[in-house]
Amino acid sequence: MTSDSLTDGVRKSASTAAASGFAFTTLAVSARFFKQLGLAGILAYILIGGAAVFALVRYGTRPVANRIPQRYATPLALAAAILIAIIAVPLHDLVNRNALDIPGFSYGNTDIDDALIVGLNALLQGQHPYSVRTWVQGELTPMPGALLLALPFHLAGSVVLQNAFWLFMLFVALGWLVKDRSAALYLWGLSLFFSPKILEEQVVQGADRLVNATYILIASLILIEAARRRANAVIQAAAAVGVGVVFSSRLNFLLLAPLLLSALVKVAGWKRGAWLASIAAGSFVAITAPFYFTSPGPFAPFHTLGKLSHATPLLTALGVLAVGVTAALSIWLAWKTDNADIQTYLRNCFVVQLVIVAIETTLTLPSHNAVLTWMYVQYGFFFFPFGFLYFGSRVIQSLKDSQSTMRTAPESQG
Repeated sequence: MTSDSLTDGVRKSASTAAASGFAFTTLAVSARFFKQLGLAGILAYILIGGAAVFALVRYGTRPVANRIPQRYATPLALAAAILIAIIAVPLHDLVNRNALDIPGFSYGNTDIDDALIVGLNALLQGQHPYSVRTWVQGELTPMPGALLLALPFHLAGSVVLQNAFWLFMLFVALGWLVKDRSAALYLWGLSLFFSPKILEEQVVQGADRLVNATYILIASLILIEAARRRANAVIQAAAAVGVGVVFSSRLNFLLLAPLLLSALVKVAGWKRGAWLASIAAGSFVAITAPFYFTSPGPFAPFHTLGKLSHATPLLTALGVLAVGVTAALSIWLAWKTDNADIQTYLRNCFVVQLVIVAIETTLTLPSHNAVLTWMYVQYGFFFFPFGFLYFGSRVIQSLKDSQSTMRTAPESQG
């Protein structure tokens, strides 16, 4: 076997693995969408949908992307995001009024978005946002940073507007990473089409789980790149402040902090990396502590730590152990891998968020509590943006490598 054929085989294997990972990331978050169809419906979606996404990614990305001029990709994605926003606002209002009835699917008012709405309304009225509860008397999950970032959209008319905005920014991030907006548009569109749970949560229910993960991803990339390029100190500090704000959204994302610290130290050195990390930590404390210490009762966002206690005390203990195991994994990946490399950083973030979701979902199975199990399945939105960028960039890079090889092959033979 020649070295060229060996290299070609490795390249094809990498492309296949990337397409498989992209298919998994796209489909994993939507398994819950088909639960009304039973196990057969879920398996059909996974098998048929997985094969379709794999084939379209593996063999369709380059042919389709070549037909989309680069200059049109961003306007098309923006138009799609605007259309999503136009549809989302009235549709979300219908759901909140329990006025949307689709045969086979149950859409009623939930407290997923209500937590943001009532929290922001309380804040604007001069009340403590964590002194109120949702319409089902649930405690507020969003941390202060999530409230702050949703505020402009709430003032603009609806918190659901942030969902369309951050979906668009996910396309922007992939286009920036791979320097190919046409291919990024194609993969972005595939994810939206084949993952109905994304549009259901973002358009119909107004949930912010995907939003949280997306702005943490983008803010961390901005900070890493600002440090790598030795941008003006003010710009680096501002990026670090932004990271502190976005991390004050949901507790599970703190598991990514070791990876970000590792990346900063690798690109900027210990001194500047520690300086940027301390600014981010200070920003996190500055936005979170005032609400924590003035909370009229237990700090509401911390109630997520006890969700497994809805099953048994044993599961509560195992849930704490799961967090510890995942934290140890994050620290190990921070120490042993090169997080200065963006793709490595994305892969590690994806793995950490996937592991905590997988472990805690598995822990709910012995309880036979379907509601609890499906609740944890939907937390796949926490790893989706990282997987979308990581596997998407790997797919596009492998296609570029293949094209480069095809162009140089005749020259080497001559």
